[in-house]
Amino acid sequence: MVAWWLNVLILLGALPLRATLTLPGVAGIILTLGMAVDSNILIYERCARKMGRGLKLVQAVKAAFDRAAVTIIDSHVTQLIAA
Repeated sequence: MVAWWLNVLILLGALPLRATLTLPGVAGIILTLGMAVDSNILIYERCARKMGRGLKLVQAVKAAFDRAAVTIIDSHVTQLIAA
């Protein structure tokens, strides 16, 4: 959640630096924030599943990040190609 808010602050902080906010720019900001939320949900759900199987919190978080990393990287590369 902290990373999401930092992402918002960086995006909004860059706007006054002679940036023009157009409709595609707004769509890009919304897509970026949506992908950040999606990444958090992926990690949280995988962590919850691992903890349900009896792993401790630290082990579950590490396993969740390891499993979700491939999906997150794939979605970000897809977004980069689409951009």
